[in-house]
Amino acid sequence: MKRRNKGRFYEACLMRIFILSLGVIGICFFIIFRSQSYLSLKKHMQTKWDLLIPEKGEISYVYDGSKGFFSDGVKYYVVDYKNMLPAFDPSFDWKEIGEVSINNDGCSAYFKSIAKTESIPKERWPNFDDCRVVDITSEDDRLLLFFDKSLNRLFIFELYI
Repeated sequence: MKRRNKGRFYEACLMRIFILSLGVIGICFFIIFRSQSYLSLKKHMQTKWDLLIPEKGEISYVYDGSKGFFSDGVKYYVVDYKNMLPAFDPSFDWKEIGEVSINNDGCSAYFKSIAKTESIPKERWPNFDDCRVVDITSEDDRLLLFFDKSLNRLFIFELYI
């Protein structure tokens, strides 16, 4: 009788160790995936748009509304830079949203119209009152970068046509 109980005890211990190991492996994959997703975004920005986004960002929101074989549509990322002011590439041509400029007003209006259509939640939008913007077009594609100084957050909005 004691041998059976001992066998069950070892079996239960092995099962607990197995489940604990799976949990540790899952956490490791989650951490690696999060860092890989930021690194792949960083590489994409460099390859497609020839822009270097700052180091050590953490993606807090992703929207991929791309459709079709060629991934036409909207891609939207929110990147947080906690406890640090990101060092942007000097080639970024930042404009203040508040500046009197038809182009900047057009950026926020353009973003709002598409974000509403794509059902991106408003709490994931930039605060346009405290924001700088970069507007880049390439062929038929458009990139809008909004940096919210108060939240230390970068909003990346890509439209592929």
